[in-house]
Amino acid sequence: MAILLDQSTHQALLDNRNILVVDDEEPIRRLLAYLLHSHGYPVECAADAREARQKLSDQPFALMLCDVNMPGESGMDLVRHILAEHKHTAAIMVTGLDSSVLANAALEVGA
Repeated sequence: MAILLDQSTHQALLDNRNILVVDDEEPIRRLLAYLLHSHGYPVECAADAREARQKLSDQPFALMLCDVNMPGESGMDLVRHILAEHKHTAAIMVTGLDSSVLANAALEVGA
């Protein structure tokens, strides 16, 4: 699958290195943030979709790493919102579950 970006979106992704990690499990959030930060990326964390939406309204992010299964709003629903409302933010879904159904669903929403 090829992903086509318009020039302004492509440039925004190059200019902005901020990454948002969204996961309800604190050890996972901390590990991902540590790994990304150790490679020089500015990282913010959110424990749920509500907190992620607030952070996204406060500053732009180039990338959001989002857990699939979270209490309240699911990661899939959050990614749908992000891709519709924050055009310059790319999304990657993460999960500990081994499911081709989830993988295909994430691809269908654009993650």
